[in-house]
Amino acid sequence: MLAWGGGVAIARLTGATAVVIVLAVGLATGLVASVGGALTVRRADVRSVVLPTASTVGERVPIAVDASGPVWVTVRDPRGGVIGGSWAGTPLVGTFARRGPVDELDIALRAPGALGLVWWQRTVRVRIAEHLVAPRAVPGAVFV
Repeated sequence: MLAWGGGVAIARLTGATAVVIVLAVGLATGLVASVGGALTVRRADVRSVVLPTASTVGERVPIAVDASGPVWVTVRDPRGGVIGGSWAGTPLVGTFARRGPVDELDIALRAPGALGLVWWQRTVRVRIAEHLVAPRAVPGAVFV
C-alpha cells in the first residue's frame, strides 16, 4: 500500500500517467485475486466423508473426503488433534490421537488468495457413521 501511494505521488509530480495506470491495474488484480480465495471457500462444501469403521490410536487410516471446489481439506477430531490434510479429491491418510468412538469430524476448507500469501478458511462439522478408535496395543511382560 505504501509503494502504491508512493507511485501515485511520483506520477502526480512528474505527470507520468502510465505509472498510475500500471499501479491501478496491479492493485485491482491483487484485490480480485485475494477475494477469489474467499469466494472459493464460501462456495465449497463437504459432500461426504468415508473412513473405515475401526482403527487403532496412531494407525494410518485412509479417509475419503468429497469436497466441492479446489480447496485444501484438513480433517480434525473435535476431541482434539489434527488427523490429516490434503487437496480435495486426493487421497488423505491420517491418524487418530485419542481412543474412543468418533461420530463427528471438523473439516476445515482452505483456499489460497493472491500468490498464496493470503489463505481463507471455513470449518464445517460433519456427522459420520461411528468410527471406533481402539487403544494401542503395548507388549506386556511374560512371567514364568
